[in-house]
Amino acid sequence: MNRLASVTDISNGGSTVFAEIDWAGARGRIETIRHTWNATRTRFTDRDARGRVREIRTETTTPVPVTLDGRTYGYSQSSSKLYESKLTPNVTNDDHVFEHDALDRLMEIQQGDFNETTATFAGTPLSEALGFDGAGSIRNHTLASGQSHSNATDSTNAYVGTFDGITASHDDRGNVSELGLMNLVTGRFKTSH
Repeated sequence: MNRLASVTDISNGGSTVFAEIDWAGARGRIETIRHTWNATRTRFTDRDARGRVREIRTETTTPVPVTLDGRTYGYSQSSSKLYESKLTPNVTNDDHVFEHDALDRLMEIQQGDFNETTATFAGTPLSEALGFDGAGSIRNHTLASGQSHSNATDSTNAYVGTFDGITASHDDRGNVSELGLMNLVTGRFKTSH
């Protein structure tokens, strides 16, 4: 099979191998990426029956591995991400729970210390919520700060004026090209068509 086995830096005549990749099974799923430049590895340690990654860990390659970073994931039957929990030691308030509507649109994100077993947060999580109109445009967006925005659309359902208080930029064809959205989790994003 033609599978990527390693990544090598050949700039300036070099031949340093930065990563080596181990594959599992005939379906070609990555099992481990060994980062040779810093003696760590990223392991995709758990998959569900559909092959979706349930756990990723980056750890040292010492005889007794130490987890440096990692996440666990949970999914709905339609493969929408329901939560991601941080495995990194000494990191708090960096777990996320995602709520979707019947059309699998993201309706709310909560961030805090989430317990997968009890499906509850320790304390009050930060939260952002989205409200959609009948055409699927985001009409309301409530930020973690409690600030709420209403967003207007024109007859073609393009955002007009501002989106969450930020000027909605459009390309030459009228497509929205830049919005401020979901600042709690993803920061500002830009689209291209």
